[in-house]
Amino acid sequence: MRVLKSHAVAIVPLILLPIIITHFMRDPEVDWRIKVISPMIKSFFYTCGMFKGGSFSRTCASIAQIPVRTTNDDYDGIRTIDIQIPNYHTELWKSHTNGIPARVFLPSKSLQSDCTDSKLPLILFFHGGGYAICSTKNLVYDSLLRMLARRMNVVIMSVDYSLAPEYPFPAALYDVCSSFQYVNDLSNSTMRNKWEATYADHIDFNRVIVVGDSAGANLAYRVAFLARDHEVPLYPSYVFDPSAFNTHPLDVDIKYQILLFPGTGALKTKDDLEKAYYLDSAVIDFFWSSSMGDLNETETEYINTVVDFEFMYRQRKQKGLPDAMIVSGSRDPLHRDAQQFAKQMSDEGVNVTMRMYNSSHAFHLLQFLEESKDVYDLIENVLLDRNLTGNYRCKAQF
Repeated sequence: MRVLKSHAVAIVPLILLPIIITHFMRDPEVDWRIKVISPMIKSFFYTCGMFKGGSFSRTCASIAQIPVRTTNDDYDGIRTIDIQIPNYHTELWKSHTNGIPARVFLPSKSLQSDCTDSKLPLILFFHGGGYAICSTKNLVYDSLLRMLARRMNVVIMSVDYSLAPEYPFPAALYDVCSSFQYVNDLSNSTMRNKWEATYADHIDFNRVIVVGDSAGANLAYRVAFLARDHEVPLYPSYVFDPSAFNTHPLDVDIKYQILLFPGTGALKTKDDLEKAYYLDSAVIDFFWSSSMGDLNETETEYINTVVDFEFMYRQRKQKGLPDAMIVSGSRDPLHRDAQQFAKQMSDEGVNVTMRMYNSSHAFHLLQFLEESKDVYDLIENVLLDRNLTGNYRCKAQF
């Protein structure tokens, strides 16, 4: 029996070796580190039941939501503050009744007395995670947003919107609209309390940018679309019936939108799935079905307008939207959505910067990749060209 066991142990590597070699030899243009991390992410999805027909475990998935502590010191040039955004829609959707959690990233050097002559642009950020997992306070997002705030010299407000399946659509939409309404209210200095003034006094509300990745990119676009007409949804009838407009006036304009890996997977093909890393059809279907809850096909069309653009309130298309940057990866099963999205926006007269990389979905979260560094350069350059970065004289050097 011992001999058989020892032989079995010896045979296992021989069986796995061709699989491992094949895995790493495919797609030579894709960074090898993506190939190493991809099975780990996919294993996480399946272990936590994040696949079609799976039994989703919030306890398991909460690994992606473990927060990093805020910092009041200046060890990396960024001060972070956790805040609660008022939920303007509690009478409609019982999520975050005590406020919507968010984290503010402040470049510390820009708060010094010799740098207070110029206020900083604001990035309103919405994280990815299929509407079901992640947090902008976890290690990956906290590190990413610190780097962007420091590099661009901007204030970032990242929003932890309600997650599915506990809070399906439209909870996330209401939360991100509440966050923009909050920014609008902060722009009026008479409406700020003493605590809010510690960060709001440093914001230039004439330079607001919305940024999101994956599911967050879809939400960022939603906010930009609604803000274009100075409206936010106050009733479900507005969301599902374009003819019903109950508006809350807004004073803040969005100057730019950065949409990283947007899409729902509606345009994916079998070939796309075969080339994809860690996102397969079962995982995509889980995220979509859990986020939509009990909504019918007509109602889900609203959130799916990232693909079905002609539904864009039927008569109200994308003209007049702020300029946009869209990033995707050729090994992302959502990349056709992103390409179609960019085309439709461009056809409607929106100035779109589109970049496609030979990489996976959401590779920008891995800061050590060369493609990720190129994305950060691209973001910095487009914001610089539009005067949407802070005063570089006050930029922290690390």
